Amino acid sequence: MLISGLLSGLLVILLTLAPIFSQFKVGNNLLLQDIFFFVFFLLSLSNFSLRFNARIIFFSVSLLLSLVSVYFIGFEHIRLVFAFCIGLLVHIIKGGEKILYISVRLGALLSSLYLILTLALFLILNVNISLDFGEYSLLPNTWSEIDAIEENSQIKLGGAFREPNWFAVYASMGLYSFLKSNDHLKLLIVIFALVIANSSYGHFLVGVSIFYWIIKSRSFNILILIATLAFILYSFLGFSFFERTLNSFQLAPDNASSYGVRIYYPWMDYFQNISLLPTSYETSSFANTGIVLLSVFGFLFGLIFVLILGFLSRFSLLFLFFVAAIILEGFYGRAEFAIYLSFLVSRIQHSSNHTHIF
Repeated sequence: MLISGLLSGLLVILLTLAPIFSQFKVGNNLLLQDIFFFVFFLLSLSNFSLRFNARIIFFSVSLLLSLVSVYFIGFEHIRLVFAFCIGLLVHIIKGGEKILYISVRLGALLSSLYLILTLALFLILNVNISLDFGEYSLLPNTWSEIDAIEENSQIKLGGAFREPNWFAVYASMGLYSFLKSNDHLKLLIVIFALVIANSSYGHFLVGVSIFYWIIKSRSFNILILIATLAFILYSFLGFSFFERTLNSFQLAPDNASSYGVRIYYPWMDYFQNISLLPTSYETSSFANTGIVLLSVFGFLFGLIFVLILGFLSRFSLLFLFFVAAIILEGFYGRAEFAIYLSFLVSRIQHSSNHTHIF
């Protein structure tokens, strides 16, 4: 029993940390997440539970189709195959869904607390504890350097992640879980972290979550609480902190806004060159995960794939979060995409016996 408990704990740690280590390379083509997933696979070998259900069939068929597609269009999308392998593995091993559930909640909470602590220490003590991503690190070393980047309007605060949107994608699964299990304190922590991360996808999550929370609780006290916290945050940080998010909505051709680069121009380019059959999508613009899925599977099968995901997850709020993420983000090659697929298909929200774990 002790060995089983230690094994489950190790698997939780590996799944929790893999998305963070997907940002670091080992050599030219290997990522630290690959090593984490390989160890995850090795530790899971003695824990298989062979059974057939809709989830296993879904990931098996998806894995087969992705292998065939990647073989014909090229190996640049091999990590898509990797994602389906991890999804299949999570649903084969004993207690896989429980391990996934704990990992998702633990990761969202700890990464949110780290992000909040990062900004607090920076604002109060001029201490920067954010991870160093080299040229991607835009959080200045000291408060006095903020003037060099237009005060604090350009601060990109992703906590343990290189990009704020990456943190938002990672935290969205835990956010959903806290919403469903009524863990209000943990929910507020994640919402607060998403707001100060200044992520466009994060602000979408916050808006939808607050609306859902109010409807579910049938109380406007939550709205009053959120409004109060927002006022305090705005008063402390000022308007310039959120200026970057407001600028991201601009779609002028000569404007390199977040929405223009990530959504408008890539999707316009894709639909001008749409293919019903699998094709290698080559573009110099931002490659959304949705575009990659529709390209690798072909538009017809890609659309069917997304719809099947919806049926398996009963078109839940989490499915809305996922669809928004694949439209906004290019994260199919990162660990959180594999975890997202597994979590979405698992329908863990219907297993009430899990909610007391963490």
